[in-house]
Amino acid sequence: MDAERLDAYRQASLAFVDERIETYNPIGIQYTFDRGTNRRAAELEFQLDWYDSREEFEELVAAARSLVSGASEDALPDLVAQLIGAVGAFPDRSIIRDYVKSPALQKLPDFVVACAIEQVICGRDAPAG
Repeated sequence: MDAERLDAYRQASLAFVDERIETYNPIGIQYTFDRGTNRRAAELEFQLDWYDSREEFEELVAAARSLVSGASEDALPDLVAQLIGAVGAFPDRSIIRDYVKSPALQKLPDFVVACAIEQVICGRDAPAG
């Protein structure tokens, strides 16, 4: 492979990951809906995703509730850092787990981005499987 082809491959790979990062929604589609319909929207998101993040979401909510109990608003930035350190960035663990269990080409962009986020933001390597 010559240098020009290798450069084209690198650019295509970078565009591939950049596109996935732009669509990455660690908060969840349910938060774009009003309170009356956000439960239904969350269920829709869980059905559309190829990974199952329900258990991870429940763990995240429980961990967040335990951290903020009685905390002041000034403490929130530190608590967010603690939360990310404890449970990672949602839904990365679900994406990584389900990709390792059943790899597929269409899942690869999510997997690459989830691994990168876990490494860069959370400071830990994704499990190899």
